[in-house]
Amino acid sequence: MAEVKPSRFVKGDVKRKLSAGKRYAATRGWSFQLWTEREIRGPRLKNAQFLLGYKETTRPPDAIEQILQTIRPGIARPICDVVAELWPEDDARAAGLPTLWHLITCQTITCDLDREIDMSSLIWIEKSADDD
Repeated sequence: MAEVKPSRFVKGDVKRKLSAGKRYAATRGWSFQLWTEREIRGPRLKNAQFLLGYKETTRPPDAIEQILQTIRPGIARPICDVVAELWPEDDARAAGLPTLWHLITCQTITCDLDREIDMSSLIWIEKSADDD
């Protein structure tokens, strides 16, 4: 979760007031970041605009499980490889990609949001202590 503020408003008092956002994010297992216009210009903003529409959508549990089983924790793969493996047909790809975008938006799957997301972007699942 991110709070976006103009840099001219980011002062000691504002940072203290953001603690509610940090607590809210923590209760949901999310990270919390404070961004200014410097952080959101460029690829990060474009990615956020693209992914926003996939945040609140309900996705089929079987599609989520299929994707999560294809991506091994701690091993980055290009989106195009995952897509080719899961959905070789155009119709299946069109149906499956929204679930992949949803998982990136919800931070279940990770990618570098400072680089514009395309089919060559690397995606991965963070490796946990249980994955060893």
